[in-house]
Amino acid sequence: MKFTNKTYIASALTVFWLWILLLPSSASASSNVELTGCYERLLKVTAYYTPQITQGVYFNGDFVTEKKINWGNQHGASGRETFNGMLAGPKKFPFGTTVEIPGLGLGGIYDRGSAIVSTDDYDVIDVWAGYGLQWLVNALSRGSKKVTGTICPEGFNLTPQSFDRSDYPTWDKASKQMLWSLNMEEGSFWSTVYYLQGFMKQLNYLPGDHVLNQTFWPALKQALCKFQQDNIALAADDQYCGYYGTQTRKKLLSLLQAKKISILDAPASTANLNTVVTPTITPSIVKVGGKKVITKRRMLTIR
Repeated sequence: MKFTNKTYIASALTVFWLWILLLPSSASASSNVELTGCYERLLKVTAYYTPQITQGVYFNGDFVTEKKINWGNQHGASGRETFNGMLAGPKKFPFGTTVEIPGLGLGGIYDRGSAIVSTDDYDVIDVWAGYGLQWLVNALSRGSKKVTGTICPEGFNLTPQSFDRSDYPTWDKASKQMLWSLNMEEGSFWSTVYYLQGFMKQLNYLPGDHVLNQTFWPALKQALCKFQQDNIALAADDQYCGYYGTQTRKKLLSLLQAKKISILDAPASTANLNTVVTPTITPSIVKVGGKKVITKRRMLTIR
């Protein structure tokens, strides 16, 4: 085949225009990468929530203490109102920094916290879970997880659909998991008490004919006290004998695991385990220099 001048010119023009058309695309792609500046980073993802005065169950004992410790307002440190996808991040990230968390999606850093730090190995990112008891349960149930996420500079338009919380535990599963997060004492009332009774029964600290219920009656206190005497060398006359706290939780959990009893296999109940009795909130009050000062309750978590 012979190439004429016209054929050569046509071919050259075709190549030239193809080059012109492809150049902007390649340049744009390179430019976008440079502009986003996104990078992967190991994250330690935790969760927090905003307490409500009517919820009846508090991780730190009462609403007053809970609000102080667990950021009880409706705005982040940035001043932005809480929203689905709000994150608390280390100070090295400016407000508005976007973080993509596997399984959750895109969130924005608009809050801070004393425990929200950056280390050589990872950054702590705290996910705002929501308002009230349901989200206290879910925040505790998520626990702490390390995942590889993506950090991007500010400028992304976040929408409520950007962040997916559908993987949070169901109420029933979450309330069972709460047994390993909450303190309880005589008089406590909630589904976690029911599950604790179930495990005490399986370990023969409650009689076989004991009817499970949601109230921390003296019978459960006595059973728990005996459990503590046998397993953590707590004296029968100790003021904390029969109190369900951190040391008791750890020992109970290790025993159940050793016996291959699933921590989520507490007996099913026909009762409404979602019911919570809302108490009159009466935090401890002492006088200091003639002024009344609210103090943190040392033991009470569920009432």
